[in-house]
Amino acid sequence: MYSDSHVHLYDVFNESAFAPTLVPGSVLCASAHAEAEFVWQESYGRMWPKQVKLSFGNHPQDPCVAHAPMLINLVEGGRLSGIGECGFDLYTPAYRARLDEQKACWDMQLDIAERSGLPLVVHCRKALDLVFKDTRRLKRLKAVVFHGWPGSAREAESFLERGVNAFFSCGKGLLRGDRSLQATVCALPVERLLTETDAPWMTLKGESISIPADIRAVTARGAELKGLERDAFALAVYENFTAVFGTFS
Repeated sequence: MYSDSHVHLYDVFNESAFAPTLVPGSVLCASAHAEAEFVWQESYGRMWPKQVKLSFGNHPQDPCVAHAPMLINLVEGGRLSGIGECGFDLYTPAYRARLDEQKACWDMQLDIAERSGLPLVVHCRKALDLVFKDTRRLKRLKAVVFHGWPGSAREAESFLERGVNAFFSCGKGLLRGDRSLQATVCALPVERLLTETDAPWMTLKGESISIPADIRAVTARGAELKGLERDAFALAVYENFTAVFGTFS
């Protein structure tokens, strides 16, 4: 049982011109930040019963509080299993110039996540200190998923020590030798780990895109680092996934 906590099925379709194929029996959470993207993924998910959960959020690379009404409508309609991805991205000068807008969108989505009881999916690049500043608010949430965990093992442990119900999602960085990410997987209990592809965006050298089937390799590498059989690791991560995003009825 494979679980992919963060994937963009609509973007996989746009980048490849083929509808994405899911690994049989796998589960995933498809993230969207625009209405057309969400509607497509919601429709596509109906073709894969009991495999697809959905999240929606205002991405920090294009912050706009005007998305709040749609997010609220999706929450009230019971169409979401998560809020996000949302957070901070200070990777480029253009992104840094919009920090105030990013902060406004972050605050808005934190409020919605707290009121709705839905987990928050966090995107963070070069800005982990800003997320740490809100640990008092984060600890009130059902769960916080750090997509593509960007920090160290010690920083991950610090969120847990501060009472945040945090899960750290690891992707293809494990396959390209990201030492910090590997150290995080080794240091944390398996009960705090998730796996992801971020397809189509998280690629290895020589790859044009990532695909949902890459979750097999990510899971195998995670199991190796934890010293577990692949199936045992996959089952533990699946249980984390359903604890965060809910079970499939």
